[in-house]
Amino acid sequence: MKMTTWWEGRTVGSRKASLVIGLMGLLVAAAGWPGGAAASGSVYATNVHSNDVSQYDAGPGGLLTPKTQPAVATGGAPLAIAMSPDGRSAYVASGDTDSIYQYDVTPGGGLTPKTPGSVSTVIPDPEGIAVSPDGQHLFVATNAGFLQEYDIGADGTLTWKHSLFTKQNTILNEVAVSPDGKSVYATAYDTGVIYEYDITADGGLTAKTPNAIGTGDAPGAIVVTPDGSSVYVLARGDSAVDEYDVDSGGSLSRKSASSIRVGVDPRGLALTPDGRSLYVTGGSQDEVFQYDVGAGRSARCEVDVVVHRPLQRTASRGREPGWPEPLREQLRQRLGRSARHRS
Repeated sequence: MKMTTWWEGRTVGSRKASLVIGLMGLLVAAAGWPGGAAASGSVYATNVHSNDVSQYDAGPGGLLTPKTQPAVATGGAPLAIAMSPDGRSAYVASGDTDSIYQYDVTPGGGLTPKTPGSVSTVIPDPEGIAVSPDGQHLFVATNAGFLQEYDIGADGTLTWKHSLFTKQNTILNEVAVSPDGKSVYATAYDTGVIYEYDITADGGLTAKTPNAIGTGDAPGAIVVTPDGSSVYVLARGDSAVDEYDVDSGGSLSRKSASSIRVGVDPRGLALTPDGRSLYVTGGSQDEVFQYDVGAGRSARCEVDVVVHRPLQRTASRGREPGWPEPLREQLRQRLGRSARHRS
């Protein structure tokens, strides 16, 4: 079972335009765009058992309430969700149907299927997806070892562009795009490496040199800091977060303090929009671990190693105050799922 956690934010004018949060494999995306009716945004959660996406309005203080249409159908085993930078399109990877489902986001934050409602991944077993910062390309990591790319049209619909083979018998797990849109990184769960690529002017991919960078055991979730200077990778097999510097060409190298220990069986990884806090979900401990990210000290404003900040616990162990019971139940369902996907 793949567990993904990430958080992405941006601002249009003075208004928050998108926020994406995942917790213990429950991938949630909050979005509102200028002129939209949902002043505080919307939240979406993929449900791997019911094969749909739950929709919530996010009110003052982040309190969630189901929308009038509480869920939107998608393909079997929806494993990942991504939002376009303008907040007008959403994409869901379906592991059972080998498809990417595509949706329009209405001014009120509701999801409605585009036409067509889905496109084939061509290569089976999509695991992770990411949209380029310019909103023109979608990248898909598959269990079959292929990194796939789609062009995104003006209406947000996807058109398959090409498939890039990484290595025989490689299981790709997650994919991330650098904030400047010039680099793509994909984690290989079984071989313990990060594959890194340059994005060409026409949106194609070419391998960096070196193409593969070593990680800890069973790498999964991967995040890039907002300034593009650091990359963090969750090494699930080591119960650790591996830390990398990013050079001017987008290539990765291990930091001097190259990893930090986290909870047992970690599943998800998230950075705040300002890049100052890092969160890790502990799959078997029902906890969220939180860390400070040190201030930059060089001309490149590199982010230093992550420093542990103890979790402030509540009466409900590992639960965030204000989360509705349906979301907690979805967490339990996702954690209990055992199928052909990562376990």
